[in-house]
Amino acid sequence: MIDVKGLTSQEAAKRAAEGLSNKTEKSITKSYFQILKDNLLNLFVLFNVIIAIALLAISQYKNLLFILIIAINSAVGIVQEIHAKRLVEKLSILGASKSTVLRDGEESVIFSEDIVQDDVIILKTGDQIPADGVIIGGEIGVNESLLTGESDPVTKTADLELFAGSFVVSGKAYARVTKVGSENFASKIASQAKKYKKTASELMGSMKFVTKITAFFIPPIGAIMLLQALLLRSESVSDSIVGTSAALLGMLPKGLVLLISISLITGILKLSRKRILIQQMYALENLAHVDTLCLDKTGTITENTMIVEQLIDAGADFDDVLGSLLSVLPDSSPTFDAIRKHFPANEKFKAEQVIHFSSEKMYSGAKLDGVGTVLIGAPERLLTGAELPTEVNTLRENGNRIICVTVDDVPVGFIALSDVIRENAEQTIAYFKEQGVDVKIISGDSPVTVSFIAKRAGVDGYDKYIDMSTVAEEDIPEICEKYSIFGRVSPYQKQSLVKALQGRGRSVAMTGDGVNDVLALREADCSIAMSCGSDAARQVSHLVLLDNDFRYITDAVAEGRRVVHNITRFGGVFFIKTLYSVIVSLVCIITNTPFPFAPIAITFYDGVIEGFASFVLSFEPVGGKPKHGFLKEVFTRAFPFAFGILLCFIIGVIASRGASADVIYTALFYGIGGAGIFAVICACLPWYGGKAPGRFWGTLRVLLCIAVPIGFYGVLAVESFLATHHDFHVFSLVPINTEIAVLSALFTLLIGASAYFVTKLLRKITGKK
Repeated sequence: MIDVKGLTSQEAAKRAAEGLSNKTEKSITKSYFQILKDNLLNLFVLFNVIIAIALLAISQYKNLLFILIIAINSAVGIVQEIHAKRLVEKLSILGASKSTVLRDGEESVIFSEDIVQDDVIILKTGDQIPADGVIIGGEIGVNESLLTGESDPVTKTADLELFAGSFVVSGKAYARVTKVGSENFASKIASQAKKYKKTASELMGSMKFVTKITAFFIPPIGAIMLLQALLLRSESVSDSIVGTSAALLGMLPKGLVLLISISLITGILKLSRKRILIQQMYALENLAHVDTLCLDKTGTITENTMIVEQLIDAGADFDDVLGSLLSVLPDSSPTFDAIRKHFPANEKFKAEQVIHFSSEKMYSGAKLDGVGTVLIGAPERLLTGAELPTEVNTLRENGNRIICVTVDDVPVGFIALSDVIRENAEQTIAYFKEQGVDVKIISGDSPVTVSFIAKRAGVDGYDKYIDMSTVAEEDIPEICEKYSIFGRVSPYQKQSLVKALQGRGRSVAMTGDGVNDVLALREADCSIAMSCGSDAARQVSHLVLLDNDFRYITDAVAEGRRVVHNITRFGGVFFIKTLYSVIVSLVCIITNTPFPFAPIAITFYDGVIEGFASFVLSFEPVGGKPKHGFLKEVFTRAFPFAFGILLCFIIGVIASRGASADVIYTALFYGIGGAGIFAVICACLPWYGGKAPGRFWGTLRVLLCIAVPIGFYGVLAVESFLATHHDFHVFSLVPINTEIAVLSALFTLLIGASAYFVTKLLRKITGKK
């Protein structure tokens, strides 16, 4: 006789005190302090804050506007990371909050986290198993699909293991808990998923790289320029700090950093209106670069439900017999749910004895009064050695699941079922084909079954499938690209497949809805979950499709590509200032010349020429698959203009020896503004036709190309008027006159011409059209 005696309250308390309870391990995500430190204590913020403190110390309040950009950008990063931290910390594999255990010889309902090792838990149909254990009495059918991906129930009898997170679909049993808390199979998966993973973002990485590079220039350049101003040119402390600050501010691409954040957040808000939840800001960028999409069959391509497709050789009383049988069977699975939906339960024939389902028998049934022993299950188990009807074999070969019904071992009918493919799944797969995205299906189900589903959904290479239960870990890198369909995949193999594809240079997106998908979701460059899936899958994913509609992945991809395309298009405009600030500062040091512009003038240039134009056109519906190499692309676009500005500055330094330096540098600032405007116009081309986004946006581009110069020169004209008539200087520029106007035009033309020829030369060298 099996001993099902449970623990006493004292024994349970002792185990809890020893740490042998089901409480989950302490969070291992980034702490709030670390999030604040990473977003506030970095080189980019540090340099800007030092400059701000220096300007504040000399009461240069008007030159402090740039710090608003830094504050906004840091706030965006902090909010996003805290949001992600809270989501990950809520990750819970187990949905059941309470469980029934034997304590002091009686059944007690307790919180699942209060279960201790050696507790005896009582499991019945509908329960979720709260901790790993071993059956010590009874028999149950268990659905382990959330852990393994295999949808067929598994029978658990004495001495067989149970895993936390599985569901009981039939029967009743007693189980002794063997593992609790972080030792559970499911908790180990959750623990690995919770570990902090650095965001793989080319945009963010590029900005960090630029900041690190400029970090080599900023300290020595700043120190030398400040000492030159104080010791060699005998400038006042205030003038020395203002001039040095302006040079250093121009080197930091703060406007581009803010544009990236705002553009991504705008895309996130736009997708939220389509019920797509973006849980990580840079997910859109990563999704835009995806060239391989790994899909989990159940819950992604299919709806995790089945339907009855056809009845074969079913007699006249088939519906009544089956309805009576189903009314007494407790079995619960997608297969049985579909059959129940098609054959309503009735009580026409009373049941005398119930035969419960088991995975060994692969059938269940009952003895019905006036009918006989009615069994329902797999044909190969019920009709051993008998030939199946040709029609049944044909349906099976087409991927249908066949269920046989017998009365006293004589077949009375066959039921053909099929997985329900999600609406528009075929169109969605076709979209990814058009976009050059390779689709692979990674599932815990039989590879043959998955192959048929893939064929119905229109997946290329559906006939290239493999059973991963026969594959060694070291062979995964070799087969990851060879096959399109992977069946019988374990949670760890899913993760290994994603890693292997990434090792081949692939940018991988992964979809899933179960615990068995969590490790792969966490590993992927971009992970996507359905809201109907497990809490674990939802909370670890970058994107969640709240309406469970697979087709909306295409909207997310298109939005990501739009955002990245627009950022790349205007990134070159922002980098002009970064490049010319560095090289002009070096010329200033060599020639012992003060940096010609004030910080407020640099900020004004940032806002009107860089910020305004890029922000307006960041909403354009222009996309296309982006290429890697963001930094190279924006550098190539910016360098020709920076070279032209350098050339003009050298001419200006030479000319200022015999004329007013203030007049020369004021004209140069107007000329740099003209170069920036020309760069904006280049970024806006073509206005109509070709790759233009349509008449509305083409017209907006034209208006923008008119508005930017009017805004830039209009504000400078007002400043010039105030300086002339009220001695009120904002940008520390000389009031406009004929000499400045002529010089400005010459500088603008020279910068434009230089940029044109350097661009031609670069294209000739690189072979780019």
